[in-house]
Amino acid sequence: MLARTRLSAWSHRKRVYSSFGPARRRLVEDEADWIYSGEWWGSQDGGFGRDEGQTVFQKQSFKGNGLVSVTAHPASVPTIEDWPGIEKQLQLKYKRSRGGCEAYGRVRILGFQWRVLRFNSMTRESVAKVMSVYIDSDPGRLFLMQQPHCLAFPYVKSMVSTGLTALASTSFDLKSAVSGMQKMRILCIGNGGGTIPLFLASKIKGAHIDVVEIDEAVISASIKSMGFPSVLKIGTSLQEYFSEDNSSGFHVSESSQIMQKVFWDDIQERVFLNEADGEAYICDSLIHGRHNEKGSLWYDMVFIDAYDGDDIFPYKFRDSNGPFLSALRSKLHPRHGTVIVNLHADSPHPPLQESLTGNYDPGLNPVCPLGRQTLEVARLYRDALQGTCSREAEELGESLLAFTVTVPCLANVTLVITRGFSPIGINQYGRGLFKEIETSCCFSEGLVLEKLLSDSQRVHELFNLHFDCSQYVRRGFFIVR
Repeated sequence: MLARTRLSAWSHRKRVYSSFGPARRRLVEDEADWIYSGEWWGSQDGGFGRDEGQTVFQKQSFKGNGLVSVTAHPASVPTIEDWPGIEKQLQLKYKRSRGGCEAYGRVRILGFQWRVLRFNSMTRESVAKVMSVYIDSDPGRLFLMQQPHCLAFPYVKSMVSTGLTALASTSFDLKSAVSGMQKMRILCIGNGGGTIPLFLASKIKGAHIDVVEIDEAVISASIKSMGFPSVLKIGTSLQEYFSEDNSSGFHVSESSQIMQKVFWDDIQERVFLNEADGEAYICDSLIHGRHNEKGSLWYDMVFIDAYDGDDIFPYKFRDSNGPFLSALRSKLHPRHGTVIVNLHADSPHPPLQESLTGNYDPGLNPVCPLGRQTLEVARLYRDALQGTCSREAEELGESLLAFTVTVPCLANVTLVITRGFSPIGINQYGRGLFKEIETSCCFSEGLVLEKLLSDSQRVHELFNLHFDCSQYVRRGFFIVR
């Protein structure tokens, strides 16, 4: 009965077509496509969303993020017609977890919602789609699962697309990591709602992901209200995040542990959540991870998406004389290490019409130019992460590549620095030309983009993406010289 009365707040029972796109109705395969942004953007402060949403979490931050809150908004897809198939898959896993016994009840879907994490009740820090389920024998107890394939923010899709494409352009065996045949170490500085680490963990079976979040209020929000799995934070029991009240309806119990296993399989064992300062964490030689033969930690990928309540990128992450960049350089794999940074463009926002329609084809719409401050940060990271190439790397023509792309619909820039960019795949004439101009520190932008676009197609197929990652690689592509 409880579940039935809550249904209207969770999901519309109709298939939605674009209300912000072209006049013709079109069904979108990516259920996190920008055309659905009107469902979650919200109507506050002139927003174009349908409503303000329902506040489901609030907590004061003591780390400069003001009032941390989460609002809930009904999601139109998956439609109710799709639920039985999803319930069947969940029920099979639930039955196995209960030793094959049906007596414990059946898994039922309550609905799907967008959950929006805000700082200072304004800044949209993270967006996730969550599924709520219950067991029909105990309908008063709800369980949330974030949908890891849903990347609602275009800047998140940009970071993932460009980062994986850049890594694929190196000698790293990404295919083996996806299948679980090879380990892959990833660091995410800034968790927010946890969309990036969950997407990567769900797609890459060999990935071991360290997540660093400085704000306990944000961690609480992600676990309680954003459907982030209840991974044990290093040095802290999970009970601490649920001890203040029980208003959310979630419990740390045997049922909760079973449902977490049903939802996430082994992902909980490959994602490590750390409440720590990003600079202190990466400078600490004793942090959790896989060590190389010299005893220091190497990361294959590092994602940096860290902003405070005033939407400012902390100075310590862009201080040329600070310890962060030096430590990052030493902890990044020397042959293929790739760093991806979310930056705000110090230039005007894209036209409102582009934001509303989602028509962000780079041939039809202007992009945000790279401003002076953004370019300075990009060059700072490029210079800081320069490493000494091994003889093998030199023979293969591998070198460091730094580039930026602009993000559709938002005034964001994605910065990517990868060690070991390989010209393999460029035609023989182009490879010779590439080598000639690369030695003079002047990359051929056209040849590099051609290579990256080819690699992006491999990434798209390997990860079975529901969005075209090549559009995020080519948009406003600029090599940082």
